[in-house]
Amino acid sequence: MTGRAALALTLALTGCFADIGADEDLTDTGFISPLNPHVIANGMQLSHILGNGIMATDAGMEALRQNSLSNESFDPALGPPELAGLLPSAENQVFIRHLVECALDPTMSVTFQGIKYQGAAGLAPRWNKDKPTQEDLEAVSGCIIALNNSIGLSVILSLRGMTVAGDPLSIDGLVRSFAYGPQVTATPLPSFFASCSPFETGAGRNCGWLEDQAFVGTCTKGHTVHVGAGARVGDCGSPLGFSNGNTVLRACKGLRGCDVGSADHLKSADNTCGTAPAVKFTCPADGTFNVMLAGVKQGTPFSGEMEADSDAAFEFPTKAPTVFPYIEGAFYGDITDPKKRNPNVRVVLEGGRNGPVIVVGKGDKKHTGLGDPVVFPFDGAFGCFDPAWSDIDAYATGRFCVTVSVQPEGGGAFQPQKFCLAQNVGPCNVVPVDDPNNVCQRLDQDPVQGDFDHDDCLGLDGNLYKYPFTVFLHEPCDLIKKKGGKDDASQEGQAACKRK
Repeated sequence: MTGRAALALTLALTGCFADIGADEDLTDTGFISPLNPHVIANGMQLSHILGNGIMATDAGMEALRQNSLSNESFDPALGPPELAGLLPSAENQVFIRHLVECALDPTMSVTFQGIKYQGAAGLAPRWNKDKPTQEDLEAVSGCIIALNNSIGLSVILSLRGMTVAGDPLSIDGLVRSFAYGPQVTATPLPSFFASCSPFETGAGRNCGWLEDQAFVGTCTKGHTVHVGAGARVGDCGSPLGFSNGNTVLRACKGLRGCDVGSADHLKSADNTCGTAPAVKFTCPADGTFNVMLAGVKQGTPFSGEMEADSDAAFEFPTKAPTVFPYIEGAFYGDITDPKKRNPNVRVVLEGGRNGPVIVVGKGDKKHTGLGDPVVFPFDGAFGCFDPAWSDIDAYATGRFCVTVSVQPEGGGAFQPQKFCLAQNVGPCNVVPVDDPNNVCQRLDQDPVQGDFDHDDCLGLDGNLYKYPFTVFLHEPCDLIKKKGGKDDASQEGQAACKRK
């Protein structure tokens, strides 16, 4: 089975980073789908960024900056020891996966410790052939900051911005069903990635479905929705869509595809009208659904088009602006520069059975440290937020910050310390136009109008950053509150779920 079953760590009060073995199948097909390069799953925790062998040392960061992002750089016989000598730890695997997916395009890949990581977003594809430019480093840093996640669940969002070549992440494509589960590890769904046995056929099988034949729609909560591919439940004389060949359908809640037997499964159908399928279901609570189309058996040739109908407002298939209506903010900076590391924060990679250990010294006039309200590990990581949030400071805390257990410099008992990946710059804009008074002085930059991506964003270091990435959310609380509301990211974050 292929898929990005990459492992994740949760920063908990355990005395160090948790340790997860490297015997999982992490073969990577792109955490950012090439079918929807702007629709991504946010799932990289602070532990992956601080605790990997590249970012944990000045030498590792410098090696990243001075070498191509290619197979050769990670080849033990060819690459520099800081890259080629990395162990297959969970931290290294997850960080390299996201690094490759942000930087390279779908035609490129990097093999690390026998695992192939596929490019996707293509923000800095020239990095595959040569050492990165400063533009490359800033573009990929912004992507990685945007993908940071403090709640331990994979969250689907829409990322807007520009590649270093000046190409936008287009929002014109239809939103596809996400083929991975909600775990922060982005577990591949068997329905899309498992191969079927000769005996597995029909709409109930959890194998052999196709990512490129699965689409997202919106509907009105509680109302009836019909979807068909040449059929309609209860009325074969008025079919929806069409199909050639024997086909099957499956409808799921939300933005992710589903397996039969899962909580997200709504209906599956086969032979509703002849060999054409159709389903009928009640619109889910969050107003989104997705439908998967496939042949009756894996590999069965077919063609078709799904169509929907409802007794209230709906859109199927739909595009990103409809599914992701809430601007979260913009993320930018450079987290790869050793000179911008907090010198009071040190990561010990040989931290014992439980993995890397964070060692923190006392704060000084220039840098935060042990005992300060919050520690920032990087001087060059920033985020600004949409002014519609009711409490921007509280939202930033929920988005960026997590309490970890650290060891004081010089020894002593481990103690809790709040860390925040990026510094909060405040509202991205105070007026909804291009204006030098805004933190991000360009709003809805060319060449695409209507995606509301930010540009020319000021950092607290006084630099103007040209490659920020603007995040749009499906629901306001998606990135600061776990589903169910029992395991909140922080009390401060919960105060910020409201928008003006």
